Amino acid sequence: MKLNKIFTIATLAASALFATSCSDDAPEYAGPGSWDANANYADVFFPVTSKTDMVDPTAETIAKVQVARRNVTNAVTVPVKVLEGADIFTVSNAEFAAGDTTAIVTIDFSKAEIGKASKLVIALDGPDYVSSYSQNTAYTYTVTRVKWNNIGTAKFTDAFWFEDSWDVEVMQRDDDKSYYRIMDPFGNCPYASELDGSQSEYLELHVLKKGDKIGDVTVSESDIVDWYRLSTGYVHSSYGEVVWALNAKNFTNYSTMDYYSYNRVSARLEDGSVGQIQLSPYWYMFGVGGWNYLEEPTIFINFPGFVEEYTATLDDFGWEPVFAGEFTSAQLGTKKDGVMLYKGVPNDSIEQANPGCYDRYVAKAGGTPYVIEAPYAKGNDLYFVVKNSNIAPLVDGIYDFTYQNTGMTALNQKVYANILASSKFADDLISLDIQFQTKPDRSGDFIDYGTANETLANITWSEVGTGTFIYTMWWDGGQDEEGNYLPLVDPGYSLFQRDGSNDTFKITDWGAGVDYIFKWDQKTNVCATQLGFIGESHPTYGEVYVVDASTYSSKNYPYEDYPSQYVPEENTFYFYNAYVVEAGSFGAGLELFKVDWSIDGATPSEATTARAKALKKSKRFANMKPNKNIKAASRFVGKKAKAPKFGRSLGAPQFFGELIAE
Repeated sequence: MKLNKIFTIATLAASALFATSCSDDAPEYAGPGSWDANANYADVFFPVTSKTDMVDPTAETIAKVQVARRNVTNAVTVPVKVLEGADIFTVSNAEFAAGDTTAIVTIDFSKAEIGKASKLVIALDGPDYVSSYSQNTAYTYTVTRVKWNNIGTAKFTDAFWFEDSWDVEVMQRDDDKSYYRIMDPFGNCPYASELDGSQSEYLELHVLKKGDKIGDVTVSESDIVDWYRLSTGYVHSSYGEVVWALNAKNFTNYSTMDYYSYNRVSARLEDGSVGQIQLSPYWYMFGVGGWNYLEEPTIFINFPGFVEEYTATLDDFGWEPVFAGEFTSAQLGTKKDGVMLYKGVPNDSIEQANPGCYDRYVAKAGGTPYVIEAPYAKGNDLYFVVKNSNIAPLVDGIYDFTYQNTGMTALNQKVYANILASSKFADDLISLDIQFQTKPDRSGDFIDYGTANETLANITWSEVGTGTFIYTMWWDGGQDEEGNYLPLVDPGYSLFQRDGSNDTFKITDWGAGVDYIFKWDQKTNVCATQLGFIGESHPTYGEVYVVDASTYSSKNYPYEDYPSQYVPEENTFYFYNAYVVEAGSFGAGLELFKVDWSIDGATPSEATTARAKALKKSKRFANMKPNKNIKAASRFVGKKAKAPKFGRSLGAPQFFGELIAE
């Protein structure tokens, strides 16, 4: 009942109001907001409410603007009121003939100063023409009388979208020489036939100095180049029109100088005029609806008179071997001998044809290029530059080796190396502080494996003997009549001792052409073979490695039962070698190296054809499966017997306990 009562009172009040407002005695409302146009008014408006012109001083000083009306019954002359600019502009009335929907107003700006923007604001006014409810009754016209001088032909290079170069005409403002126009920028493009004709008439560039303003932002550097949107005229078959722009915010307001990092004058001529401008545009495909860009220059405009000095590229370098050293990985807990370091050296003919091109490269890249060949995996080299003993990633504008693929994987993801600024270079030791990670962009399930110190030491060796190696395991000498495997007796090897070391030796060209490195304690005659790739792979289980049995697994191969040692009376090394793959061991067996220590004046034993043939003979483990129950000793995997930080590396020895465990 309460609700009904309220409704009834409200209804009565409304009825009373209606009765009052409809009274014949009420006066017509004439207050604010009342209708203020005369009967049969013209109802005129501006279809377009603003325009900005930049015209040559010698061109006609007349502009025209269209006025429209909705009431076309009679001929009418509509006066145009000048709100701003009456001292410069002369404006005509709008003359409508009966039935005409539009008329033209002429604007005379012959009094406008050359090189200065002049502004006119006009309005349509009066109850015979508009009401206070009318829209688009004001028009703004801005004109600058500017002379543009043709200063010649420039070379326009697009290194991103069209990947080509062509000639363009360059215009420069007569009154303000910081403005340039690149006329018909895509007219001579080799792919012009693919453009739809909507490409921009010109690309206007404004060279700004330190202290100049861009909107509300003050330029903090000199020779910044400001420009706006540019239509390429290219329409992608799937994604629509392609445009370039200074930055993704240029449809709104400038808010930061960051967008100008690669938009600048990159060279000047001797007289101080612009020689080259580099731009790094954002590009936009309307069908995709997103901005994309590269953080480096992709547009190069070489102005008239500019002769670009050629800067060498990484491809112009020759690679001179520096040394073959020992690569020690703290991250993996491994050592790898014979890793090559190369230095980039200039090509004399390229330097003669382009004097200073290599100096310019070093200045651009920040140092002399070096490369370590396959420190972790075959086919994955490690590049860097060196300047004053400091090491930095190689980034020269064309090549970016900030994040380099190591060839290793972790959890089925590629592992990348980022060389840090704390890395150091010396003649005998390269010390690389490397941050290891997956995914350079750190997206998704990105993993950071932390930082480790990886070193390449300049290790030299001296030949101390020759000898014969007797193989009994992976390689053999065939079988006897009873099916027993015979040893392969292979002469012609050289034995080297590491300079500065009393216990490190290597047999060169061992196995399938690799070095066999071992430790020999000359006081106790105890030997231990360093884990190394034999140079061949198992058809099922991949790369095969050799290591002395007790180092591989002291539990399964105790040294007392599987001693690797040197017997002086026989001038013979006895190696109990285990041949292993990532899945496990193929077992251990005794192999021998008989040494001739009379190196002075001696020549190694004649290498017979038996060795070459032997490498092609049967591999006794080719059809066997490794014993996965034999675990590696903790000293074999590093400080702790646990799985590695990385997964298996192609080409790098990684036999960790958990990978070999059952």
